[in-house]
Amino acid sequence: MSHVRRALTGLAIAVAALLFGAVTGDRFAYLAAALALASLGRRRLTPVSIPMQALFLIASGMVAIALDVLPMEPGLADRPLRRVYFVLAGGALLFAVMRTHIHKPEGGLPVTLGLGLLVFIGCGSVVSGSVYLSLLVPYVLLCVAALRADAHSTPSWGQLGWRHPTALATSLILASSMTAGLLLTLPIWYERSTAWMLQRWKHHAHSGFHDGPISLTSLEGLLLSDEVVMRIEGPMAGPLRGNVYADYGAGYWKGSKFEPESTVHTGKPLWDSVEPPTVVRYASTESDRFFLPREVAALQTEPARARVNGVGVVRAFPDERPETVRFLVGAKGRFVVAEPTQDDLRLPWTIASALEEIAGEWTAGAVSPDEKVNSILKRLERDYTYSLSFPQQRGRSRSGKIDPILHFLLQDPQGHCEYFATALALLARASGVPARFVTGYRPIERNPFMDYWVVRESHAHAWVEVHLPGQGWVTVDPSPLHSFEARPRETTHWLPGLFDLAVFGWQRNGPLALTVLLTILFVSIQILRLIRGREADPGRRGKFVIGPPAYLEALLARLRDRGLPRRDAETLEGYAKRVASSTGDREAGDHCAAQDLLLRYAALRYGDVGSGESLRAAVRSWLASAAH
Repeated sequence: MSHVRRALTGLAIAVAALLFGAVTGDRFAYLAAALALASLGRRRLTPVSIPMQALFLIASGMVAIALDVLPMEPGLADRPLRRVYFVLAGGALLFAVMRTHIHKPEGGLPVTLGLGLLVFIGCGSVVSGSVYLSLLVPYVLLCVAALRADAHSTPSWGQLGWRHPTALATSLILASSMTAGLLLTLPIWYERSTAWMLQRWKHHAHSGFHDGPISLTSLEGLLLSDEVVMRIEGPMAGPLRGNVYADYGAGYWKGSKFEPESTVHTGKPLWDSVEPPTVVRYASTESDRFFLPREVAALQTEPARARVNGVGVVRAFPDERPETVRFLVGAKGRFVVAEPTQDDLRLPWTIASALEEIAGEWTAGAVSPDEKVNSILKRLERDYTYSLSFPQQRGRSRSGKIDPILHFLLQDPQGHCEYFATALALLARASGVPARFVTGYRPIERNPFMDYWVVRESHAHAWVEVHLPGQGWVTVDPSPLHSFEARPRETTHWLPGLFDLAVFGWQRNGPLALTVLLTILFVSIQILRLIRGREADPGRRGKFVIGPPAYLEALLARLRDRGLPRRDAETLEGYAKRVASSTGDREAGDHCAAQDLLLRYAALRYGDVGSGESLRAAVRSWLASAAH
């Protein structure tokens, strides 16, 4: 790598590091910038094998993940980078800095500059004011200059005619205009296309946990994925609560504020208990909920403080996110759930009479609240089917709009868990039984390799809590037995199970153990390669050792002293031809012999033709004769 190209590359990566530090507030980025600039002062870079470069890439990603969990000062961005963008940009930056100190890294200059571009892409996911553009422009200019310095056949600016600068200026203007247009219009088109797709494919929607209001007439909060939300070790009892609702109207369960809300500080560690605790490790930071069973008897959260409201829903503070929670389940819960109020019996006045008529028909002959709830459950199980597909016009009738729950009960007897739970809650209220609508997750999947629960977005569920005399609040799941949520427990397939096990090991033990394991693995591979290289034919040693052999380095150094250095990216064959043609009568014999030695090494290195011992002896003989 030429000094000019190396200097331009180091400056470019330093600019990318400054952007990362400014946007994220990560002070380690400024250390990365200093390390990138330090490569400018090195006279000779370090040769590193391809496996070791792969190890550096993995280590960069691990360090970026570790940095993401460390507390740091807020940057200039309007909000913190999401984890995926932080790891992408941080890992790319660290690997790019390492490459500035490596002699001829794999992929060359374009890969190094491309890693710096990934930093700009990751940091571009948040708004950071003028700092982004003020650093992007010099980065692009440094990249162009470095790529021009890397291209030996590119003519200088002075050799270009007037048409070339004009064409370049026109291209820059067009590119800038298109970029500005995309930045202004992409958010609008994204929102419109997303809305169109939701309307077009909403009948394929699946249930998913949603922090806000629950709508039975739209897809808000209903899209799912197989993304892992949490992993759970230990015994599990019942579904995990995330939200409790009491106010329904016009097809919506609206968020209810249950007082009082108090701060919980964890006390004695649960592992001092005789019983093993259940440990929940959260993989997603989108929600502030600590998803827990209702019958939690002891609790320990990370962060060490949390908020709990009157119905036992535990949340993190606004500036924090759930990481880990340990709990014990007991008959007497730690959190007192508020007694029922009139809100738990309220029906929307527009459909109250219809619900009371349906409830009276379904619970005919039932006397106690328990019997009434069981009668409603049996009717839902017998006459209604679970489905993730529903008509596009649900919520409308020939005479106009109709509440979606009445549409479900009277016209279209199919729906997902939220319809069944809403039907039970409202019909129980119409029968005089206090009821609340609850959402969260139902763990049903076990990893076969370590026997822990895997909870995904697709395991989101809705159920009901009813208040029965002498029993208090009781959890009731009205979904049919053949529904998705109520199907028997399943086992993760072996291939995704292995992958999730690796992620779980990282989440459980941190990056240190995995880093040490991978380091030992790659170092062992390198040691074996070096041993094989020493035991094999010295002529084949180039396949196992790093860099060219010592005798070739000595040959190249002697030719360099004579004013014939090998150019960057120049092949051995081309270099040999240039050496032979750049001689006078006095040095013609020496340089022709050097040409022959270079060609012999090329044949040995790339075609296994010849012997390394004889070539080494020939080079030493040439060096001895050339010294006189």
